[in-house]
Amino acid sequence: MKIRNKLIIGFTAIILFSGAMGFSAVDGIQRTSQLTNELFEYPLMASNFARGAQTTFVRMRVAGNDEPLVTVRENALREDLAIVAERLRDPAGPALIAHIDAGLRNLARLRTARALIAEQGGSLGETLLRQEVAFSLIDEDFESLVELAVVEGFDFMLAAENESTELFNIQIFLVCLMLGLGLGIALYLGRQFARPIQAITAVTSRLAMGDDKVEIPGGRRRDEIGAMARALEIFNAASRGPTVGKLNSRSE
Repeated sequence: MKIRNKLIIGFTAIILFSGAMGFSAVDGIQRTSQLTNELFEYPLMASNFARGAQTTFVRMRVAGNDEPLVTVRENALREDLAIVAERLRDPAGPALIAHIDAGLRNLARLRTARALIAEQGGSLGETLLRQEVAFSLIDEDFESLVELAVVEGFDFMLAAENESTELFNIQIFLVCLMLGLGLGIALYLGRQFARPIQAITAVTSRLAMGDDKVEIPGGRRRDEIGAMARALEIFNAASRGPTVGKLNSRSE
């Protein structure tokens, strides 16, 4: 095989591996960006809105008998819960949100009953007790919901970290593979071309100094170096011809 073809094959291999490493790097960047977006759009947003809904619930509880303010905060709370239900991926999330929604409806009925009893001048003791129990139950559900969202976000973050580490390890492997390939090609080219050319150069110098008994290496090669070696053999044979003829004539 000619030197040109060997060089083309070697550099083509380097270019292909470089392209593969580049595509892998681009894919890693895209996957990391996708993980970041998913972390923001799902677990992180779910945990943030779950905490926001919990805070709004506390403010709704503090509002007491201010029905318009309670209604506004309850509507804001439901909007937050809707976002949590959309973003939370844990199967236990919808059940908790449905339980909270049922508790809120129960609180609305208790507020209506309390207002009616107050108008009639009846005793509010039992209704207020039931209302406190309802608040406590909803508060426990919110604690569970926030914990669920936070744990899901933490698990997702660990999964994203593991995948990022895996992508990094792949990049390191490809870099090492690329370095190994480059070193292997360099050693191959050195063995195939540099050393034989140095040997041919040394032989040419010895021939120029009149050493016609030197052994010319590489004559069996099928590339340009072999052609150079065979040309030197012909040159050496041609240069030895007149010398041998003179010696024969003198001996006669």
